[in-house]
Amino acid sequence: MGLSRFGCDPLCALRVRTCALFATASVALSAPAAASAETFVVKNTNDSGSGSLRDAIALANAVTGEDRIDATGVTGAIDLVSSLPEITEPVRIVGPGPDLLMVRRTMNQVPQFRILNFNQAQEARISGLTLHNGSTQGGGGAIQSVNTTLRARNLRVIANLALAGGGIHVSGGEALIENVLLEGNWATFGGGLSVANGAAVTLVRSALTGNNAGEAGGGVFANAGATHVTVRAGTIASNKVMAAEPRSPEAAGSAP
Repeated sequence: MGLSRFGCDPLCALRVRTCALFATASVALSAPAAASAETFVVKNTNDSGSGSLRDAIALANAVTGEDRIDATGVTGAIDLVSSLPEITEPVRIVGPGPDLLMVRRTMNQVPQFRILNFNQAQEARISGLTLHNGSTQGGGGAIQSVNTTLRARNLRVIANLALAGGGIHVSGGEALIENVLLEGNWATFGGGLSVANGAAVTLVRSALTGNNAGEAGGGVFANAGATHVTVRAGTIASNKVMAAEPRSPEAAGSAP
């Protein structure tokens, strides 16, 4: 009986191959499973604590995969007294509709902060909310998206203030802004929207009205590094560049 390439007789070779097959199967079975998305339900309008939006964001940040934050069962206003956690993982935030749920910085006597900050979150989707009264010395009074693929749909972004992008600031990555109203926002650059650092933004059936800028871009400001801004079936009207510093977000709500 001749020797096989395993250096033994054919029966021995069969045993070696069988052992190798079982070893391979064992490795495959012990490989970790891919991360699965989870749903975190917002159960109340509290600023913090169990069932709050803040708590849901913290929980979503702690796990991998595109998680869903479900706020469809909550109505009224979520009054924030401090900034929400920066969002660093893929997420989908779903509200009941902009007529039904508002997320806002509490009026007066609280620190300045934006409402939502997506920072290298890979992909972020947000819909069904009104975002109001955010205020920051940086970008995006209501939403800042940094190196993220942002999908914003069915939102109202009202009376927010920032250095750049009073309503929304997109820096790097890309954004689809669909059926969104940006109104009465203030910034030094880009009262409604600012685009920077090679970002690509598409506005679809969205309206930018009554926004104000102190220096440039009453409605939209795109800096030299911006890739492009595309408008499809939208409205950009009645925005102004003012030769004065922006007023407070509270006053901006009544701006022309």
